[in-house]
Amino acid sequence: MLLPLLGVNVLAQQEATSADTLYFGFNESLQYLISNSKSIQVASYQKEATEHEKKATNSHRMPHIGITGTYAIMDDDIEMHADLSGITEPLGELLQGLGGMLPPGSLPSISMPNSMGLTIQEQQLGVLMGTFSMPIYTGGKINAAHRAAEAKVFEASENLREVTNQQITELVTRYFGLQLTNKVMDIRSEALNNIENHLNNAKKMEEQGQIAHVERLHAEVAYANASREYRSSAKDLEMTQKGLQNTLGTDQVIVPMDELFIPQNIQPLDHYQSMALQNSPLLGQIDAKKNLVNEKLKVERSKYLPDVALMGGANLLDYQLTEMAPQWFVGVGVSFTLFDGFDRSNKIKAAKSQALQVDNYYDKASDDIKMVVQKLYQTMEKAFDEYESLTTTEAFAAEYLDARQKAFSNGLATSTDVVDAQLNMEKVRIAKLQAAYAYDVALASMLQYCGASNTFEQYR
Repeated sequence: MLLPLLGVNVLAQQEATSADTLYFGFNESLQYLISNSKSIQVASYQKEATEHEKKATNSHRMPHIGITGTYAIMDDDIEMHADLSGITEPLGELLQGLGGMLPPGSLPSISMPNSMGLTIQEQQLGVLMGTFSMPIYTGGKINAAHRAAEAKVFEASENLREVTNQQITELVTRYFGLQLTNKVMDIRSEALNNIENHLNNAKKMEEQGQIAHVERLHAEVAYANASREYRSSAKDLEMTQKGLQNTLGTDQVIVPMDELFIPQNIQPLDHYQSMALQNSPLLGQIDAKKNLVNEKLKVERSKYLPDVALMGGANLLDYQLTEMAPQWFVGVGVSFTLFDGFDRSNKIKAAKSQALQVDNYYDKASDDIKMVVQKLYQTMEKAFDEYESLTTTEAFAAEYLDARQKAFSNGLATSTDVVDAQLNMEKVRIAKLQAAYAYDVALASMLQYCGASNTFEQYR
């Protein structure tokens, strides 16, 4: 049910070029918000970061290949010394025996060393080696890390949904708030014109002696009050315009083209409560935290199991490295912690406590969300009842004002009667707009908790 137009939109009267003004329907403003909101962009970047982190966990299952370079200087060469006395002494005795059997001078004099040294590794050396490692068994750590990364992506996605829903609610509040302020200013402008006409009639009737001087004074006071209310509305309009510009991130003047409305396709309360429990981004984030805690518990338990990895290496380039060093190697490594000062057991207990904490928080949040949805639904019902009642009252107030104006012209009513009827008409029309605005904001807030802010347009 769209509200009727109430006079000429004040913003449309402003002298602004098309480059200075954005004539936005709500859907257009929504698309502009999605594209330009800094809050949504921040949440989107956060989600993108978690997606890259998730991809990074895939590397845990893949081999790691690298290059390691080393250059070292030792305090001395590495040498090996051999004792040859067991060989040289018998050999010398044998030669002496042979020398006694041969003519003198037939054998040369030979000096036999008693020891011999061999350099195995020189003092300076360098080596460039290719390395390879790949986990074979980690007790479930890799799988848990991968699932934890998935939970973080889900949490970031739910946070993005929550931020987007919050921004849509803010947009509804400020977009239709600006429309409300426009309409209120239109009403007060119309009321000011009516009271001004009444004041002019009162002056003429006083000059003709048809009414007392006090009646004309009362009309002047009413005109002064109406002027003050109109100026106050102009200030309100300026503030609500700034608020909507801040939400959309623009300095251009925004003219809202869609009216305040009362939807006709509202479902029963339990429909929205069920939707909230199934689709709330707040509960989704708690679910993600629950998964994170569960994976953390699995990681802590896996620390009681050994880590097994395949490893290897190959010599790519060396400097003064002994030829006795191997050129490549492969093997399997195993690591297992025997005692860690009860670190693992205490962390397991902490993870279990966190899991219980998250479970209780989920239950509490579920109850709170159901209660908030119910409260907002009741706010909508009250606003609807008030709107329906004011629709009837508005028709009566319009007829009553017309009757008072005619009676005053015929000298059958006072200026007070006319002014009171005009102010009552103004009050009823503004209250009706405010009821519709309260309904629209409550609807947007309820859909936010239901995780369905993107369906707001379907209710218009």
